[in-house]
Amino acid sequence: MRYRTEIDARMTEFEETLHEIKTKMEKREENMKDIGLDDTIRKHKKAKDKLKDLERADDRNWKKVKDEIDKLYEDIGEELRKAITHYVG
Repeated sequence: MRYRTEIDARMTEFEETLHEIKTKMEKREENMKDIGLDDTIRKHKKAKDKLKDLERADDRNWKKVKDEIDKLYEDIGEELRKAITHYVG
């Protein structure tokens, strides 16, 4: 399934970016709440759960679940970009 490959790539990108941010946070002695990533991590976990729903979805519900996952990753991407810009400078 091509969509699954795309989502797996997004999940991997999230993990890599989060690791990069955590490394920078440790250097500055900050935590997730300092830059508001707690909600982003919750959205990532929700997207993982939705992916399980997608695998079980019938033709009628598949698009709805896919759209929910896409929206979550759109939000996640935006939040990660904001977090990274926090460390630029």
